[in-house]
Amino acid sequence: MLFKLIFLIMIILIFIFYPSTKFTTLDKVLAEINLDTKFVPTYNVWCSSGDATHSKKTKVKTSHCSCFVSYICKKLNLVIPSPPEYSQYHLATKQIQWLNTDDATKHGWFKIEQNIPDLYYEAVRLANRGHLVLVGIKQTHYTNGHIAIVRPSNKLKYFITNDGPDVITSGIVNSYSTSMKEDFKLYQKVPINLYDKLEFYYNEKI
Repeated sequence: MLFKLIFLIMIILIFIFYPSTKFTTLDKVLAEINLDTKFVPTYNVWCSSGDATHSKKTKVKTSHCSCFVSYICKKLNLVIPSPPEYSQYHLATKQIQWLNTDDATKHGWFKIEQNIPDLYYEAVRLANRGHLVLVGIKQTHYTNGHIAIVRPSNKLKYFITNDGPDVITSGIVNSYSTSMKEDFKLYQKVPINLYDKLEFYYNEKI
């Protein structure tokens, strides 16, 4: 009885002290994702489904971050560079480059132009409102290309400041929820401050 009472008090406190988020279409789509058997690293996969294929024509086995983003965009009826029009090879870099074009703006994409940590807060705020928010870094001599989706969350500002927003990603490691910093540090080729090189975009149509 005492345990049930403590549990009830904890639930009440969560609702009082944590900002509420409306359950959105984005929440629903992300809740249905299967990263255990779909978009699995070390397998060639189809971007349209995340299913593994024996075919090696995709030329990509290590990770499938851009395929996963493509899949989510299609679920939300949003446009982004995707196979078969675009090759999976270095697709994350192609997506980030395209997101910075007039064509992307016509399809509802806008860059979030703020300084850190306000950039992080704004990314979470927009995700909590149901917008699809992407964070990515292009392929360079210092980094591998990577792109991830910012999760809606009630993460406290202190942790957002230090660790960045939480993301859902298919990559070297698939994760339903991990901090931006934990995710993107896997894509450094050499020790650099990569966080000021990350680019954030959101779509106003969802």
